Amino acid sequence: MNYLDDLFAKLVGKKIFFYGADATGIRLLREAEKRNVNVQYVVDRDTMKQGLTILGKKILSPYELMNENYDEACIVVTAPVGKESIVNTLQGMGFSIEKNIILDYVEKCNDFSIYCNDQLLGISRGKNTITEMRESIHSEKVMLVLGGSTTDPYYNGIKSWPYFLQEMFDDNSINVRVLNGGVIGYTLAQELLLLLRDGLSEAPDYLIDFSGYNDFAPALNIDNQGKYNFISRNTYINSEELIKEYVKNGKTFSSMYYGEKTADNIGLFLRNQSYVKALCDYYKIQYWSFLQPNIFSIERIPGSMASRLWDEPISYPIKKAWEKFYSGYMEQKEAFPYITDFTGVISDVDDVFEDYVHVTEKGNKLLAEKIFEFLSGRL
Repeated sequence: MNYLDDLFAKLVGKKIFFYGADATGIRLLREAEKRNVNVQYVVDRDTMKQGLTILGKKILSPYELMNENYDEACIVVTAPVGKESIVNTLQGMGFSIEKNIILDYVEKCNDFSIYCNDQLLGISRGKNTITEMRESIHSEKVMLVLGGSTTDPYYNGIKSWPYFLQEMFDDNSINVRVLNGGVIGYTLAQELLLLLRDGLSEAPDYLIDFSGYNDFAPALNIDNQGKYNFISRNTYINSEELIKEYVKNGKTFSSMYYGEKTADNIGLFLRNQSYVKALCDYYKIQYWSFLQPNIFSIERIPGSMASRLWDEPISYPIKKAWEKFYSGYMEQKEAFPYITDFTGVISDVDDVFEDYVHVTEKGNKLLAEKIFEFLSGRL
C-alpha cells in the first residue's frame, strides 16, 4: 500500500476537511476526485484565500470547523509549512490528533525523517542533503543538480527528473554521475548557500540549477512569509561572509545585496544567478540554469488540471507575480546567457501538471529528456 492508499484508507466513513489551500492540497483534492472521495471544504488561515475556491471546493476560515460535529470531522493537514502551529490551533479548538487530525503523507512517509531543521538553510537532509542518483563508478565526471521540490529526489514519492537524467547518461554511455541537491521549498538564495557549504566539496564538473517558481510565488502565501523574510534578510549577509571565505578575489563579487525582501523578485533571482555563475567560473565548473515551467507559462489543454487551476481566482496573484517575474527576465536575459528558458518546454498533455508547478513522474521523465537533449554535445 502506497502513502496515498494509506492516507485515504484512514478517511473511509469520515466527514473530510482539508487544511491548506496550497500545492499539496491541490494534489490531494485531485486524488480525492479520482477516488470519488468527497471533501466538504478546505480551510486556510490566509484571509486572502478565504471566500475563494480551489478545484471547486470553498476555502473557509479554520474557525468554521467549530460548527462541525466533532465526532465525525476528519481534518487532513496538507499545508507544507507551519504544521506545528496549525495542529496547536486545531487542538485549541477542541480537535485532537488521536481522533480528528491527520497529518498528510509528507509527515508520515518513510522518507520524512531525512529532513531536519537547518540553521543556515531552514531545512535540509543533513549530511545526506546531496543525494547520489546511483553509486559512484571509477573516474567519472560529477554533475551537481540544485533546485526545490520539483528537483528533490524524495518529494511526492515519485522518481525525480535527475533520476531519469542519470538513467539516460548510463543508457548512452555518458560517464557522468548525478548528485541531487534539490530540497523542498528552496529558493536560489538557499541553493547558493548549499553550494558554498556542501556542494563545492563534491568537486563537481558541472552544475545545473532548475528553479524560478520558489523565487516569485511562495512569498505570496501567508504560511511562508516568515520563512522567506528570514531567508531574504539573512541569506545575503551570510552569503557575503561565505563567499569571502571561499573566494579570495575581491573582483569576483564587486557588489553585494544587503536588503530585505522587496517586490523585485526577478532582481534578487538574477543577482543570485550572477553569484552562482561567478563561483562556478572561479572553480572551473560548467554552469547551466534552467528557468522551470509552471502552469502560467505553458499552453494549457482545455479541461486539463492546469486549465482548471488557471481559471480559479485563487491563482490570480500568483499569475500576476509570474508575469512580472518573467517580463523582468525577458528584459535582462541577454546578460545571462547561461540561463535557458524552459518555461514552455512541456505542455499539460494528459495532465502532466499536478498543481501550479509540480509534475507527475511522466512529467519528470519528459523534463529529463529535454535537459538531456540540451546537454547532448555540451558535455
